[in-house]
Amino acid sequence: MINIHSLELHVGKYYTMITVPEGAIEHIRNLSEVAAALTKIGDEMRFVGGCVRGWLHGETPKDIDLHIKSTPEVAMALYSALGIDFYTTGLQHGTITLRINGVSYEVTSCRRDVATDGRHAQVEYTTDWMADLARRDLTINSMSLGFNGELLDPYQGRKDLKAGHVRFVGEAFDRIREDYLRILRFFRFLGRYAEFDFNAAPLIDEHQSYCLSYLADGLKQISRERVLMELLGIFKGDHADEILELMGDLGISKAIGLPTARLKNLRIAMAATDDPIIRLAAYMDEVSKIGQEHPFIRDLPLSKDDRRTITYLTASINGPKPLIEYQRRIFVDQESRDMVRAYALMMGQADEADCLEDWEIPKLPINGNDVKPFAKRPTDFPIILGHVRHMFFQSDYKLTAGECMAIVAQCSMLNA
Repeated sequence: MINIHSLELHVGKYYTMITVPEGAIEHIRNLSEVAAALTKIGDEMRFVGGCVRGWLHGETPKDIDLHIKSTPEVAMALYSALGIDFYTTGLQHGTITLRINGVSYEVTSCRRDVATDGRHAQVEYTTDWMADLARRDLTINSMSLGFNGELLDPYQGRKDLKAGHVRFVGEAFDRIREDYLRILRFFRFLGRYAEFDFNAAPLIDEHQSYCLSYLADGLKQISRERVLMELLGIFKGDHADEILELMGDLGISKAIGLPTARLKNLRIAMAATDDPIIRLAAYMDEVSKIGQEHPFIRDLPLSKDDRRTITYLTASINGPKPLIEYQRRIFVDQESRDMVRAYALMMGQADEADCLEDWEIPKLPINGNDVKPFAKRPTDFPIILGHVRHMFFQSDYKLTAGECMAIVAQCSMLNA
């Protein structure tokens, strides 16, 4: 294992020694052989971006990103020599994914932007840590951590993280014009890290507000797939309602086609679930016409299941129901348990949703094969079986098979 105390300390006002986060220790062990080999060729491996932000905020990051000074070609030769499994799916971005002890690590060579078009950048490789951090979006995402606990933080991201401030790196106008998706990323991170104390300073300073609003139309060139991804992240956040209100005020919602809603239904749903699809449905319910898919939803590249859920939830919203009504929908009407639970959650009924999840659906003592001989016409079958289900439900699921068959016979005679 690499001796982290032997790593060269950098000199400069942007470097600070901190205690190595506990969550980073396992990854330092996993990467020790690679890091030692890089040190021998005059390079270094450093954690960067979201994982550093997460550890400093007491979170467990899902993705572990690192940056190095070596070019991808040099790095791949080194990994091959060490026998390390790696994948080149991100090679066009200078990223190589290492697979060590069942963990994936995305290692990217330091880059600087040469040209940008509002979404993608032309880059060149560099050996300058600072240049690599300068091309990132937010100060809280522009920190680099050495394996010895040396934090490189040129934009005061750690200070912003503690204070609950979300700021662009350098000039907001420039950062947004480089990639307009950063507008939505800004609001997603604002909902996640900002301090929502409305008696204190505004969540967004005047200059950033101006830049976000002025450049909002740039979002029209962003793919709907990326818009959807960021939007669901916003809806999942603890402060989705406040963030969406801010987005409406600054013209961000209009730029992506998101209609303005009163947020009442969203706030009800937020009290019961953090599921972004259910929250999106609650938001859209206030602006959707019953039985019609709203153009905004129709334009989103949703999965079939998510689209089906939103369609179901916005089809006939008429308030919360007692638990027994939800059970009736599942047993008698044969509606999906997941859909009915989603409805209850959208109505803010977390307890009812929990009961439905644990509920063992009763079994009808007869089946379709028992009913078929009594159905004179194909259309009779679902009517008879549905009536039996209803009567079994009404009896608190106590009817016997014989009693159910008597109901079947009676229905058959009435339909003759």
